Amino acid sequence: FYGTSLGRSIEAKKQTEVKLGQSMTQYRMLFDSMLNGIALHEIILDDEKNPVDYRFLEVNPIYEQITGLKTKDIIGKRVLEVFPDTESYWINNFGKVALTGEPIQFEEYSKDLEKSLEVFAFSPSKNQFATIIMDVTEKRRAEEERQKLENQLHQIQKLETIGTLAGGIAHDFNNILTPIIGYTNVVLDDLPKDSPIRNQLGHVISASKRARDLVQQILTFSRQVEPSRGPIKLQTLIKETIGLISSSLPVTIEIAQDIDHSCGTVVGDSSQIQQVLINLCTNAYQAMGEKGGKLSISLRPVTVSASEFQPAQGLSAGEYALVTVSDTGVGMDRLTLERMFEPFYTTKITGKGTGLGLSIVHGIVKKHGGQIIVDSTPSQGTEMKVYFPIKQLDAAEQKELQEEVLTGTEKILYVDDQAEVAKITQLMLERRGYKITIETNSMAALKKFQANPNEYDVLITDQIMPILSGTELAEEVLQLRPDLPIILVTGFSETVTKEVAKGIGICDYIMKPVNANELIKVIQAILANKRLKRD
Repeated sequence: FYGTSLGRSIEAKKQTEVKLGQSMTQYRMLFDSMLNGIALHEIILDDEKNPVDYRFLEVNPIYEQITGLKTKDIIGKRVLEVFPDTESYWINNFGKVALTGEPIQFEEYSKDLEKSLEVFAFSPSKNQFATIIMDVTEKRRAEEERQKLENQLHQIQKLETIGTLAGGIAHDFNNILTPIIGYTNVVLDDLPKDSPIRNQLGHVISASKRARDLVQQILTFSRQVEPSRGPIKLQTLIKETIGLISSSLPVTIEIAQDIDHSCGTVVGDSSQIQQVLINLCTNAYQAMGEKGGKLSISLRPVTVSASEFQPAQGLSAGEYALVTVSDTGVGMDRLTLERMFEPFYTTKITGKGTGLGLSIVHGIVKKHGGQIIVDSTPSQGTEMKVYFPIKQLDAAEQKELQEEVLTGTEKILYVDDQAEVAKITQLMLERRGYKITIETNSMAALKKFQANPNEYDVLITDQIMPILSGTELAEEVLQLRPDLPIILVTGFSETVTKEVAKGIGICDYIMKPVNANELIKVIQAILANKRLKRD
């Protein structure tokens, strides 16, 4: 029988079926073992032969894993049954593949799956298409995180550049401010108390101090100088801040202030706290935009009891000066409220902010022992409450707040290569009773000192000078007079810190510009300490 033609035909058919079965088994094993998700679909057309849907014919286990769908739940079903919100471009793209046979490859975010997918689609037969998908969600998140870190690094580099630039100009800029502040104070001292010019010169002093503080802030941000702390009357600081920002506000914004003049004193860095106030006011009026609105600033003392706030809010029991800045602007949603203090987080468009402002503000307030509590509702405005601890001042701190005229009689050698700085310092100190010898050449100053080492009670020297720097001059002088009090005064120095200066034997290190009282306080403190050690 098997020798006949019919027998051979039956045998061949059986072998073909066996081979076909083996091929199908191999295909299924290959299909199921693929590392990428694979699905076979049938396109569904409308009467005009346009793709309107597609049906699931077969999927492999990885496809189930990526999509979270089970084979038994989707085979034979249309995609719009499984994902009713499927975007039309998915259907159109796949329909083009099934009808033309042209493969496509693309990457897209699936809202239904909340995943980024890399998709390759081809047509194995007419009106059908197969998709190979890869889940690239984590890859994209990693790339976004890398881009975010690169952006942050770029912002940090920009800040470092600003810091380097500030360091370069700080010395010269403070040398310019020193005679401006000094000569203005001299004229103020000579004017009658009722002179109308006093008020105008007071604005010169205020503007000069703001310029000084601006350089100091930039140097502080770049960590090139440490902030100074002292007693602060927030009433005065808030008044200055309002005056500073009011000229830049559009006429559509109304400023309302409610300042309690009985509020106590806080201790901190005045330029940093003013930066907090300026930043909050700036954010407030930017939130109101061209539409305008009301910017309110208030100050009042509050007592926080142990049970009044949750520990997470970071306020311990005590007396606080509460500064409230509120606006009638766009407000903030929950996500923005949660992230508002994160470094580099911003909702502003590119070029309108780095996302550093509120992060720095938060850091400054925390360093001052305070806290910020924010209340905001979208379209209803924002209220920022800033708590600063009130301190009961001791006698020395109370004295620091008082503007007393200090005097002295000691002989001082003052060295500065800037003639204007030397002259105004000489004038200010001589008017307070001191006997001043000035030198604008550090080598000439050394020779003068060497000729008569016991002539002077104090040496005050600039740091950055030709020939001999301030520290080099101090080392030479101390070899002749180890007990001589030396004060280093500088506009800026990147290499010399207070610790370095004291290691050399310099008694104190102060930044320009300084007024007569500030300098005399340092002189008197050093001489008093010297007398104490001697006695």
